[in-house]
Amino acid sequence: MMNYEMFKEEVLEKVSSLLEDAKIVKINEVVKNNDLILDGLVIYDKGQTCSAPTIYLNPLFDEYSNGTSIEVIIDKIMNIYNNAEPPKFVDKVKQFEDYDFVRKHLYFKVVNYDMNKKMLENVPHFKTLDLAITFACLLDKDNDATASISINNGHLKHWGIDKNQLCEDAFKNTTEMLPPKIYSLFKTVEKKYNNSELDLNNIQLDEFDLLVLTNETKVNGAGTILYPNLLETIANQLDSNLIIIPSSTHEVLILRKDGNLKLEDLDFLVKMVNHEELATTEILSNHVYIYLKDEKELTMPQN
Repeated sequence: MMNYEMFKEEVLEKVSSLLEDAKIVKINEVVKNNDLILDGLVIYDKGQTCSAPTIYLNPLFDEYSNGTSIEVIIDKIMNIYNNAEPPKFVDKVKQFEDYDFVRKHLYFKVVNYDMNKKMLENVPHFKTLDLAITFACLLDKDNDATASISINNGHLKHWGIDKNQLCEDAFKNTTEMLPPKIYSLFKTVEKKYNNSELDLNNIQLDEFDLLVLTNETKVNGAGTILYPNLLETIANQLDSNLIIIPSSTHEVLILRKDGNLKLEDLDFLVKMVNHEELATTEILSNHVYIYLKDEKELTMPQN
């Protein structure tokens, strides 16, 4: 049985042999959220700048290690490649080199600072609390998915801008491109988001209910905790300080800060869900945050 390095070489050789000479086959190291490093196989024409899909080899090696033959693995890769539809946003990718285009499609998101040290070496970011604000260009969105390109330091050099300009432009766009959505947790569980959205200016929340805060696409929606004046609006509506539970990178839960609630119990719950329920790339933090209504400030509890 091959080890992982031998497996990658075998896959690269066999896939290349099945394609015409005009095709380029490469394996790229991809650093995902929380510094999860994967190997992505891409196939594209010479001179092409956009390749899709990226086929990750790590889970395929797990299948191979569990007894699937290399021939079946290669067939699977070729089926994925042959059945992939060309991305709808190819024309927008070509415009990505023009910052006047990018400026209008920028948005920000939040990730855990300490869990992303490797990724953050190569991307413009700002630290806030124990989180990092990073940036991306939204190329396409619909009801099923979004397509975006993460901004790295090389992009800033190409465009001739600094990260302050990038941040300013992203904050101008994000709340309009990805408007916040807020739901009752109990009604969401009952109705699966259907008809459970709440009016931000008239939040009616039962005593023991929680709010689900995300964005329109429900992808990277935890960044809404940094939308200007949003937590202030919610705190004023509920007339309370807020406990922010980082349920994932895609959403947070919000409840009134009650003196009877022990923050260490909530932190334990967050850690348990992170460990048992979430994919590594979806973990935002291992503890809750506090929003202070009168101070208008998002904080971390003191240990």
